[in-house]
Amino acid sequence: MSALHDVLRLSQPSVAELPFRRLGYEPGPTGLAALGKKAVLACTSRSGSTLVCTSLRRYGLNFDDWFNAEGRLHGVVEEHGPMTTRGYADHLAANMPAAGVFGVKTGYAGLLYLVAFGEIPSGVERWKFVFLRRRNLIRQAISAQVASVTRQWTADWPRAGDVRVEDYSYAELKRRFEALAQQNAKWERFFVLFGIEPLRVAYEDFLADQDGCLAAINAFVGGERAAPEPMGDAFRVEPQSTELNTIWERRFRSDFMGEADGLQAALLRAAATPE
Repeated sequence: MSALHDVLRLSQPSVAELPFRRLGYEPGPTGLAALGKKAVLACTSRSGSTLVCTSLRRYGLNFDDWFNAEGRLHGVVEEHGPMTTRGYADHLAANMPAAGVFGVKTGYAGLLYLVAFGEIPSGVERWKFVFLRRRNLIRQAISAQVASVTRQWTADWPRAGDVRVEDYSYAELKRRFEALAQQNAKWERFFVLFGIEPLRVAYEDFLADQDGCLAAINAFVGGERAAPEPMGDAFRVEPQSTELNTIWERRFRSDFMGEADGLQAALLRAAATPE
């Protein structure tokens, strides 16, 4: 039997947590199998997914965080009572498609839900994947570090703490940077192995041309609306980046270059060391 780690590169703790944290397992086909249009907004933490998903509502699309055990999933279970994986998939299929498309945004570990629902491996070819990522992983790592301290995941959330310029930690930001790079690599590996050609959207491009990117995503997933609603307050997401992010980015790049300065000396030492 194939190991999940070998196929999806997911650790045992991830498997234990998702998707059985709030759902019992029930095999068998689900209502998702019969849906004609299904799409995943594949992302990583702090990649701009909230902005993109909120903006996609202009086309009537609803790419929500349905695989969030502490968010949407928890709310459904609280409202309807205990559910199995099959029951939850049936609920999503019956109630959550919008503009002709069932959409979900998820980080990489969320693929376990599609495995539990029987959509992976068989059936994965019927899903569209939009891969959202940031080119500037340093800024993304900084955003993740700030949010982890403030607990403010969007601008309208209350802050649980404050971050000062002097709270900068090169080691912590580098750890987050490496983790984000690895998650992006896992998504790319998944796409290649399963023969998926995603629509790739860079967060920076989305900021520069929101209307063009939204139209491309809508067309790619097969949304029913030909034109979006006008931009209004309901579709706005306030930016959270401040001058602190810029200061930390400059400092991180400087610290990294300082670390990299020792590469040549380390290489020469290694070459001079007899085997």
